[in-house]
Parts: sequence; C-alpha cells; structure tokens
Amino acid sequence: MAYRTLISAADLAQHIQDDNWIMLDCRHDLA
Repeated sequence: MAYRTLISAADLAQHIQDDNWIMLDCRHDLA
C-alpha cells in the first residue's frame, strides 16, 4: 500500500497551537 498523508505539513503547521485540533498518529503494521 502506498503511503499517503491526510493533511499537508503546511496545513498542520497552521493549527499546531489550536486547542480544537487533535493530532493522532495511527500508523501500524499488521505483518
């Protein structure tokens, strides 16, 4: 499966201090 992002780094950086945003890393490997 190809790696793809849901949001760009630039868009994420604009909201890094926003309390209304939750940043969650949900990467996993089933192998």
